[in-house]
Amino acid sequence: MLNELRKFRHIFRHAYDYELRFKRMDELWKEYQQNKDYFIKDMDKIKEVLKEMTSI
Repeated sequence: MLNELRKFRHIFRHAYDYELRFKRMDELWKEYQQNKDYFIKDMDKIKEVLKEMTSI
């Protein structure tokens, strides 16, 4: 899921004249809504690992 969101972000930031695919945006939003708890949990894990790495 993160890769899909990253792809969208890349297109949004780098293709100003690109026609946005609203259907795909809607699909990504629904997927995020269904999985956001997992996403947030994984991001929290990443933050903890980074904190551990910087405190060494």
